[in-house]
Amino acid sequence: MLQRMCKKSDRLIHITDKDTVILMTPPVPGTEKMAARTLDVLYRSDAQVKVIDKRLLTSAHATSEEIKMMMNLLKPKYIIPTIGEYRHQYGVKRLAQEIGYKPEHIFLLDNGDVLNFKDNDVYVSKGDINVGEILIDGTAVGDVNDFVMKDRELLAEDGALLLVAHVSPKTKQILGEVSIVTKGFVYVQESEQLLQKVKDTFMEVSKKHLEGKYINWNDYKRDVRNEVNRFIYQETRRSPITIPVIISTESN
Repeated sequence: MLQRMCKKSDRLIHITDKDTVILMTPPVPGTEKMAARTLDVLYRSDAQVKVIDKRLLTSAHATSEEIKMMMNLLKPKYIIPTIGEYRHQYGVKRLAQEIGYKPEHIFLLDNGDVLNFKDNDVYVSKGDINVGEILIDGTAVGDVNDFVMKDRELLAEDGALLLVAHVSPKTKQILGEVSIVTKGFVYVQESEQLLQKVKDTFMEVSKKHLEGKYINWNDYKRDVRNEVNRFIYQETRRSPITIPVIISTESN
């Protein structure tokens, strides 16, 4: 956030030469690189930067003696470290063993692991929950689900193909030329033969759907998407996001 404020890309706050930034917290373990980069960006800005000496600051984390004291006060049956990177959790495990906890009463869990308590049995199951990192740069945090992230992944890897055609529902004919627009898939001028075959595939699917009395537009688009995707994968081993845009148009 501080970096965005300095670069004047934040939506609400821009840091200028009239501002003073006071850094009063040491970097959280594991974020030292980000903190160093942020400090560099701050010094490149016009703001006054004041960094409080680490020796004058209290740590944001409990000391080993404080953690031992909490274990002795609360006397939990099981110890499950959850905060920090794995090395920090392992440190808590070592402290618990120092004050008498048995290894089978201490559990170090990875993301997605499930600790099960059933009758007198305690065990860890893996693979029950699918987890992964979602990195989002922007304001739409929280409303991005797995399907959106999968689409973004496909767009990044294989691009998109937009197929546009005008169809007359009265005469059951395709009017004008079929247009294909690609983004991040292939360079159009070097792939004319491939795109012509995509058009041919579209014409074959259209022939089947235009023979009936009525046109089921949803089925039409679905079949176009499936057949075009199948053909492209056979030819290129790539799977771009294919979007058929079939427009109902009067023949005149």
